[in-house]
Amino acid sequence: MFDISPSTFDNWIKQGWMPEGIKIGLLRRWDTDDMRSSWNAMKEAKSNSEDDDDGENPFDHIIG
Repeated sequence: MFDISPSTFDNWIKQGWMPEGIKIGLLRRWDTDDMRSSWNAMKEAKSNSEDDDDGENPFDHIIG
């Protein structure tokens, strides 16, 4: 869904950015609506952060 490694997803869970999911038997499952909500909250937090990327690549002035 997010095209990330399992370890990255595990880190996002540890940081509280993604839900922990629900364990059913031996497997852990996630509600897709909960994951989308968490993803949207991450995007919103990123767009509101002060150190947000201004879109300029610092190497554009050096190479090209």
